[in-house]
Parts: sequence; C-alpha cells; structure tokens
Amino acid sequence: MIVLRNIASSTDMRRLAYPILILSFVCFVSSCKKTEDVSKPEIQILCESGYICENAILGPGEDVELKFSYSANGAPVTCFSQRLFSESSTTVVDSGIYAENGTFIVRISKSLVLLEKWEFFVRDRNGNNSDTIKIELHLDTAAQFGQITRIGSATLGAQTSTTAGSFFGISSATVYDAQQAFQNQTQINLVYYYDFITSDANTIASPGANIDTSVFSGQYNLPNWTTLNTTRFVQTSVAENDFLSATHDSIILANGFVFASGKRKAKNLTAGDVYAFDNEVNTGLFLVRQVSGTGDGSITIELIYR
Repeated sequence: MIVLRNIASSTDMRRLAYPILILSFVCFVSSCKKTEDVSKPEIQILCESGYICENAILGPGEDVELKFSYSANGAPVTCFSQRLFSESSTTVVDSGIYAENGTFIVRISKSLVLLEKWEFFVRDRNGNNSDTIKIELHLDTAAQFGQITRIGSATLGAQTSTTAGSFFGISSATVYDAQQAFQNQTQINLVYYYDFITSDANTIASPGANIDTSVFSGQYNLPNWTTLNTTRFVQTSVAENDFLSATHDSIILANGFVFASGKRKAKNLTAGDVYAFDNEVNTGLFLVRQVSGTGDGSITIELIYR
C-alpha cells in the first residue's frame, strides 16, 4: 500500500487533490539519475529518522515510509508521478500539483511481486523538463504472511430501510444509522444505498463519493458532514470459497491495487461478488453474501482486512 501526502509547499502553490496510492515496494537509491541542467526540477529521497532511503528487502505486507522533496529550477512543478513496472503489470499514476517546492511522504506495504521497478518523477509547467528517481523493490520470500481480521457478517439497510442503518465503520465493525453516523463521521468507511438515478442499483460507496444529495435527506445528510472518508474499490475474481477459507493476508496482498486507480463506488452488487477495498488505514476484501429489495432493502457482507 502506498499512501502519498504532500506535507510542505512554497507560496504560489495551488493545491489539487492528492491521490493515496495502495501498492508496495523496497528502495534502491543507488539508481537515482540527476540532470546537470539547473533549469530542470529536482526530486530527492531524504534520509531522515523513520524513513528508508537505501536498499531494502521487505516481507509481504511489511510497511515502510519514504520521504521525497522536490524543487523547481525555473517553472513551477506541476506533476508528481509514480510508475511501477513488474513482471505482471505496468501502472502509472500522476498527481497534479503547482508549487516551487514541496515534500511528499510515501507509505509502502510490500506486495507479493518478487521484483518491482519504480520511478518517482516530477515535471514542471514547461512539460519537457523533468527529474526521476528509480527504485527497485524486492520481496523477502522467507518472511511469513500477516494475520487478518474477519468481520463475519454485517447487514446494512438501504436509504429508506427501517430495520438497519446504511453506514458502516470497518475498524469498529459497527453499523450506524444516519444520526449515529453523523456523530461518528471519522469512523465511517462504507455507505450502502439503492441507486434509482443511474443504473448502479445496489451500491456500496465511500462517504467521499459523489452520492446524489437526494439519496439521503435531512440534517444528517452527507453534504452536512465535515469529515468524508475515502474508500476505494476494485472488483476481483476471488472465489467465494477462497475468501471464506483465508487465514492470512496473502489473498489481500495478491489483490491489492493502486489507491488512485480504485473506484469510490462498488456498483450493481450481487451475491458472490468479492471486492478489494482500501480506506487509507486498512486494506482488505469484502464478500457480498445476500442482497434484497431496493430503497428499503438490505445487503449482508463479510469482510477481511489487514
């Protein structure tokens, strides 16, 4: 899992939405490449306490942090990019910025891929001026897999249900009604409703998703919240039996995804669907056990997370 945040910037900065990236890796700084052209921006890995800045080997799911700084030597920096090249895939995620300088922290949770080749890349407003650091990430194949937490059953009601709340907190394993959710906004990761407006039907969404204001109503409606957590989802091909028999986090790590590439809604849910999720704190999978009804209906899910 990669969590990316910008913790410092110059004046003249216009902050855009920074994605949080969920992948994993180990770092080799020896391959950093710099340009002698001082008109180009620069990116550096910072060797500070609590952060890795040299070669490392990580066990599956092991977490570390890297700290990057960037600076413009001319036009403002407008893009921070992560690029992953592995034996199974290539992933590119760009983050829009506008600053003379700044700092990013990247949290890493190692995946099951043996070798990941990463590039961290900044580009300035002129487009062709850029700087890149290249890193190789290696898996410790002798390390053990991690434990998982299993939530055996959670039933949520759709927006007009009178029998179950529509909001769920993963860490607390609690279903909340609208008033309770409003009072515990920082705990809410999932929202269930039936979408009559589009063809999305039975939907589990992030509180921070673009849920139409007509779905819920009253003083506890989502537009009145001050904290809207973001959870992202990707549908998997995990079989129900494999989900139910999981005893460690290998199944979660094998279905991890780059946070910014995930969707903020899991749509058209039916029994047997398995989705990977990330809420910036936990990564995991949920299985749809049962779905019934529409606006006054319900959904029952089971979750595992690390």
